[in-house]
Amino acid sequence: MNCEPRGMFSGHMVSIPLVVNLLGEQSVSQLLTIHALSGCDTTSAVYGHCKASALKKLSTDSGISHLFSIMSCETASTTDVGQAGSHLVVLLYGGRVRVDSLNHLRYTTYMRLCTTSKGSICPEQLPPTERAMYFHSLRVHLQLIQWQCLSTDVLAANDWGWELSDGKFHPVKTDQPAAPDDLLRVIRCRCKVSARNTCGSNLCSCRLMV
Repeated sequence: MNCEPRGMFSGHMVSIPLVVNLLGEQSVSQLLTIHALSGCDTTSAVYGHCKASALKKLSTDSGISHLFSIMSCETASTTDVGQAGSHLVVLLYGGRVRVDSLNHLRYTTYMRLCTTSKGSICPEQLPPTERAMYFHSLRVHLQLIQWQCLSTDVLAANDWGWELSDGKFHPVKTDQPAAPDDLLRVIRCRCKVSARNTCGSNLCSCRLMV
């Protein structure tokens, strides 16, 4: 009888030791971080970057193992976790660690799309802002520690990217305004004004910027 650990995948039996051997020790040790960073039940997905591409881009660079160590370290500070998460996402978007910042990549990506796109530019095509990524990294770290310790009582959620409101936890998206006040004041749309709404659609840019 073969007692080798196996898992189910698309109706077929998969040898877990074989997968571990194929991926290598380094990739296996980074799987949880990559899974949480690219989106799971408690963390947002990164637009345009599936788990397969995230694994390919992040698990092949031996020079960033310290970033994964920080993300999965129970005693890491919020500052260190925020920086480590941002560095990993910089790599995910093709940037260089300690050279490019997310805000710089966001700007250069926008300028590139302005010159190459035939249609309108969707905000989700841009890399996240540094502060948005900071809070995302905190939530990733919290989830990793909970997985590793098999407990939700190790860290306080409201210290790691969540805020409690009306008895429920909500993710902190950012602590900065969407744009400078001078710019927000001149945003307008072409929605038809009705008696109930100042804008004709809940997807209106005016609503998105509030």
